[in-house]
Amino acid sequence: MKQLEYNLRPMQNHDVTSIVSLWNSLYTYDRRELPQIISVLRDTEGVSQSQTLLAVDSKARIVGFVLLAIGQPENTKIVAYLRAIAAAPEKIQVVFPVFMEYLEGIVPQYCVDSIECCRFNRGAYLFPGIDVRYQSVIAALKTTGFVEAEQLFDVEHLHLLQFIPNEFQQETLKTLQNAGIVITPYKADAELLMETFIQRSGVDYWFSRGWREELVRIRTLIAHNDISILGYAQYRPSGNHADFGPVAVLPDWRQQGIGTSLLLYAMQDMKMNNVRQAGAHWVWPLEYYLRNSWEVAREYVALRKQLSL
Repeated sequence: MKQLEYNLRPMQNHDVTSIVSLWNSLYTYDRRELPQIISVLRDTEGVSQSQTLLAVDSKARIVGFVLLAIGQPENTKIVAYLRAIAAAPEKIQVVFPVFMEYLEGIVPQYCVDSIECCRFNRGAYLFPGIDVRYQSVIAALKTTGFVEAEQLFDVEHLHLLQFIPNEFQQETLKTLQNAGIVITPYKADAELLMETFIQRSGVDYWFSRGWREELVRIRTLIAHNDISILGYAQYRPSGNHADFGPVAVLPDWRQQGIGTSLLLYAMQDMKMNNVRQAGAHWVWPLEYYLRNSWEVAREYVALRKQLSL
């Protein structure tokens, strides 16, 4: 490797406070407290290898950090995830290439052909992608070979107390009822049916070890017929606001209005409990929310760098 203006070293415990300051100086729309940063730096769920590196200048001052995770979250594909990257705002154009040169030198041993930026889908994360307002960050990553791979969105509904189901929602609900599909709160006696749903859902990685307790503790709705759970959704109220999600429907039962009905029931439930506003993060597909009277609150981009093996 050529002589670098900044040296790299592994993170040590006493570095975390500096990392928090560095993060907050760059990502002003996503300021994080110390416990949030620690939870991501320590999280290893679904990760076979992870590495947190710091860039330091000639006076040993921390000017950047990067968190790379290498795991096997989908089928048998091994993926390299750039879970977090930051630098002093005035130094990203020089620090990011230093990080990427090093990382590109170590990831081939894991037989990965690309590096995904921030789309790590297990465990704790700082944000799902790069907010489009961070144009300097996106530009700096692109200079190292990253390209935009996907758009991601946060959405919101700001007027739940005035919410009235529209004609599309009412017709969807009626169609499901005629098909014998109902939506009810989840109860612990549905645990065996939920186990089957998780196995068939295609998003089983959403359900960590404590899912049984979580589904009882968090407001959870299920769509089911007489024999199976076909979909589920959750929301978390906090005062007048609630976070909606996740929501999932079995692959064979999608495009039949189950997801729409789960969202409708959740919105009505929130309204009954005097929740005025709701938000959902990192949503897909966006159209699902737009046609149910939600609006885009934030836009991100996920990036990918193809490697030459």
